[in-house]
Amino acid sequence: MKQGFLNVIDNKQKQLIHICKAQLIEKGELSEESYRDMMERHYGVRSCVYLTYNQAEAFINDMIRLGAEIKRKRRPRRPQAPNITAIVSPQELAKIEHLKADIKWRFHDGYDRWLKKYLKKDRITTSREASKVIEALKGMLARQQRQEKFEGVEYFHDHDRSNAF
Repeated sequence: MKQGFLNVIDNKQKQLIHICKAQLIEKGELSEESYRDMMERHYGVRSCVYLTYNQAEAFINDMIRLGAEIKRKRRPRRPQAPNITAIVSPQELAKIEHLKADIKWRFHDGYDRWLKKYLKKDRITTSREASKVIEALKGMLARQQRQEKFEGVEYFHDHDRSNAF
């Protein structure tokens, strides 16, 4: 939406309307004529060019309710320059604390020992380190939960099976 204009439809909205229209026509939910009739009935125009920004939003939502699907494109992440370091966020630290509390450590300072061995550091400083630690802790917790699930379950070996029944 450009400054100075009165709330006009933008090109992305026009594009979305045409994509939705094509999908609905292909599905047999709508014809070109019924598309224009619907626009005229709701907004008093027969072309999306004359819709306002808000009307276009509402019209897109109406078409989605009729069965159109808008797929978001995933943009590939640009690789970060090697000289840029992202610091660890409070959310990442909170996630680490939560995982750390859920894991049963063998020693009272088990996490600190593990971190020293795993990262060769005393604390996490970058977002990349935090990501590695979170994934490692999630794996550790999953392993512990699997082991707890099967504790107390007796396993029969093939040679024991004949005597068990």
